[in-house]
Amino acid sequence: MKNLFKILKEFVVRNKKEIISSFIFLIAMGTTTSFADFWSEGVDGLSKFIKVIGIVLGAFGIVSLGEGFANDNPAAKNQGAKQLAAGGAIFFLAPKLLEQLKNMFA
Repeated sequence: MKNLFKILKEFVVRNKKEIISSFIFLIAMGTTTSFADFWSEGVDGLSKFIKVIGIVLGAFGIVSLGEGFANDNPAAKNQGAKQLAAGGAIFFLAPKLLEQLKNMFA
């Protein structure tokens, strides 16, 4: 499990430009008839992307937290708890803020 996260992290770090540009292209490919529709679809796609970031950050937090408890390392426990809390906050709060942004321009 630890190696899987390490491989995933290395892949994302090496290919972050390609991942972001592919995501933007997929958002722009949606069929839209007006700016409001385009904006709405873009915010929906961005919301999904941000939820994925929150999930990944939370997963890294769980792994760090587990390593901290396994090795009795308070610094790793602290880092894991912070990552887990940040991932949860991103997963739950950021889409709500984006929803408000979407409604502002729709």
